[in-house]
Amino acid sequence: QHRGATSNDVETTRSAVLEVLLWRDAARSAIHFTLGMAILLAFQVVPRSTVSGVSMASYAAMSYVAYKYVFAVMFPRLSYGLELNDRAVGDMAQRWAMSFNAFAAKHRGLLAGQDNTAVFRAFTMLYVTSSLGHVMSAWAVVTTLWVCAFTLPSVFETYRYPLTNAYVRVHVAVSSTFSALSAPKRWCGGFSIGVATFACVSLRARLCLSFLALVAFRMFRETHLRELEAFENIVRSAGRRMSRSMNDFAMIVSPVVRHRRR
Repeated sequence: QHRGATSNDVETTRSAVLEVLLWRDAARSAIHFTLGMAILLAFQVVPRSTVSGVSMASYAAMSYVAYKYVFAVMFPRLSYGLELNDRAVGDMAQRWAMSFNAFAAKHRGLLAGQDNTAVFRAFTMLYVTSSLGHVMSAWAVVTTLWVCAFTLPSVFETYRYPLTNAYVRVHVAVSSTFSALSAPKRWCGGFSIGVATFACVSLRARLCLSFLALVAFRMFRETHLRELEAFENIVRSAGRRMSRSMNDFAMIVSPVVRHRRR
């Protein structure tokens, strides 16, 4: 029951997030976007101020102590300290753990390193994000990702069919051009591009490209193994059908069979 409730909560949260990002409720999406931008702007302004974080934490603690002292003096019977409800904290921790386990189970192929496609996509996205971090500040990267999260999904949702058609056309054109080349030209061209790219980039990029090359090789091998298995299944089924046909033909033309029929 807890697992079913957790999966339902995850799906509900996912649908709510998609509704916000796709601007299906304009007022709600605008509120979330404005609050996020306000928090990002506050983080941008705070480092420029002369007040440190330690001082702010000290001021907050001083305010709390003064408030509790004055409250205890004025209402001694109503004063109480800080405490945590262990049952409530345990329930919250259990819900968080079950939500995380549901997320981990949904993305098990990526987190366990068993899905080559998911690993390739996730590593590429993380590499692009880290590359942005070398060009822009952390605040600029987070702001860019926040704005893209509220703009790109809605744009794709609005122009889904034109973008899909354009992607399919480009993919077909590139695939046909690549397929038209002979196998030696493919290997030589890919090897030349890989060597040139490997020589021009930094050590960090070389390590990342080496890992992506390993994942791509395993993807290529997995795809060809599936195609080979499919071809072997076709050959086996064709051989079985041919064997049955030959047996039926032998039964038809056999003299013993014809004699029995007479």
